[in-house]
Amino acid sequence: KHIALQSFEAEVAMFLHKEAGLFFPTGTLAQRAAIHAHFQDLAVQGLPQGRLILHPTSHLIHHDCLRDGASQSKRARLEIDRLPALNVQVVGRFERPFQREDFPSGCP
Repeated sequence: KHIALQSFEAEVAMFLHKEAGLFFPTGTLAQRAAIHAHFQDLAVQGLPQGRLILHPTSHLIHHDCLRDGASQSKRARLEIDRLPALNVQVVGRFERPFQREDFPSGCP
């Protein structure tokens, strides 16, 4: 790691009263790391991992903007392997927000 980056991480951690800090260049990368950490923590505790439910427009699936709309949404359902080792399910329709009927049985 670069010394300036380590110094920045330490400064932010101290400002936020945390043990340590970790810099991510994008929010999407940080969210993916947090999801993986959460699933690993559940595994360490011996708890069931559950499911990660995403909307077809989720930026956790798409790495760029949704230029081609619904056709990219269809591909998203086939490309959830970008989130390895997680039980990921893509639900809902591209053209609207989540609705209750989108969720599989067993979801609150």
